[in-house]
Amino acid sequence: MLWAFHKEPTGKFVAFTHISENTSSTFVSTDKAVVFDGALEAEVYVRGKKVTPQNFQHHTPMTVEDLDALLYNVESLSLCKGTGLDLSRYSPDCCLFLERKYRNSRCSNCSLKRTHLKKTEAQRLRRAAAKQKEPLKKQA
Repeated sequence: MLWAFHKEPTGKFVAFTHISENTSSTFVSTDKAVVFDGALEAEVYVRGKKVTPQNFQHHTPMTVEDLDALLYNVESLSLCKGTGLDLSRYSPDCCLFLERKYRNSRCSNCSLKRTHLKKTEAQRLRRAAAKQKEPLKKQA
């Protein structure tokens, strides 16, 4: 339901894009795309980065059923939900999609980035609170 079809007028470029289910009133994103640029060889993109997961390498759909299966496999990818913090939505080294070894919905790089950002924010808040208390001590 979230797939769209795009065709360049000459037909040399055809793309299928998938809109993220995690959209909001201020942020809409295309999280997955399958692109055919002048050939039947499919290129798969996740969040704008070209990926070559094992099950998509050298995948050339020859029938509509093959294309349907490819889109289903791409749609089935479990994507990393990132840090969950607006300050830094994803780690620069985000793995993009999750392998089964991850217990939660974040890759290890985004989990580490989230932990780091939360610690940094907590330290900043403690320093700000301490600075607010300093003038009160000087007045007393």
